[in-house]
Amino acid sequence: MPLVSVRRITLYAGDGSAVMNVCAHLYRSAPATGAFVETGFTCTVYPAPGDPQASFSTDISPRRVDTRLHGSFVLVDLYPSLSLYGVQITYAYEAGF
Repeated sequence: MPLVSVRRITLYAGDGSAVMNVCAHLYRSAPATGAFVETGFTCTVYPAPGDPQASFSTDISPRRVDTRLHGSFVLVDLYPSLSLYGVQITYAYEAGF
């Protein structure tokens, strides 16, 4: 089973609000125990400079996901009148496993 290193999370969203934003949170889980930890997040900015926005973060910790032990999932905070176009997770395979 592969070991991957998460490099970046990118959020594509429409933030037409002066007071709310859209956020995407990346989590790493351990299905055997039910535990999970937030590894990174990114949010749109308001007031919006344009629609859609592409917001990203490379501040990911821990980066490694060993698929023998972990899973990953994304949670998006989305409020009425805001738009989600997609979330992209960029990763690289690591050798040795």
